[in-house]
Amino acid sequence: MFWQTYRHCLQTSLFVTLSRIFDRARDAHTIHTLVSVTLANLDLFSAAALGLRKWNGGPKPWWFDEYIAKAWIPASPDSLRHFQTELAPRKERFEKIYRPIRHNIYAHRLMSDAQAGAQLFGDTSRDEVGAILDFLHDLIETIRELYINGHEPELGKRDFREDNQRIRDSVARVLRSLH
Repeated sequence: MFWQTYRHCLQTSLFVTLSRIFDRARDAHTIHTLVSVTLANLDLFSAAALGLRKWNGGPKPWWFDEYIAKAWIPASPDSLRHFQTELAPRKERFEKIYRPIRHNIYAHRLMSDAQAGAQLFGDTSRDEVGAILDFLHDLIETIRELYINGHEPELGKRDFREDNQRIRDSVARVLRSLH
C-alpha cells in the first residue's frame, strides 16, 4: 500500500507539474512565458547589458573587451525563434497524450471508469517524458547561458545522461537504505 501511494503521489506531481510548465494562461509562469519574454526583450541580451553583468564597476578586467566582442548578440527575435520551433512538438505531444491524463485522472476527476483511465496511459512513455524534461532543461540552460555569458544558443548539444544516471543512482541508494 505504501508503494502504491508513493507511486500515485509521484505521478500526480509529474502530471500537475508538466501541466503548469506547458500552461498557456497569460498569468502563469511557464516555459512559453520564458520564451516569449526572451524574444520580446532582446535588450537583455545586448552587448551593453552583458557588459554590465560581467563588469559591475571598478577597474576594467583585461579580458573584458575581447569577451564582449566575441559574445553572441541576437540581431532580432528571428535569431531566437528556433526556441518556439523546437518547443512546439513537445507541447503538441504533451497536449495530445499527457494533458488528458492530467485533466481526466488527476485534476478534475472526470473519469470514474478505471479501465477507461488506464487506456489513457497507453500512449505514454517514460523515455518520452524524460526526453521532454531533458529538452526543457536544455532550453532553460541555453537561455541562461545566452543571458549570463553571451553564448550562442545551441539546443540539443547537452547530454543529460550523466545527470540522469546520477539521479537514478541517488534514488536507488535511498530505496536500498529503506530495506
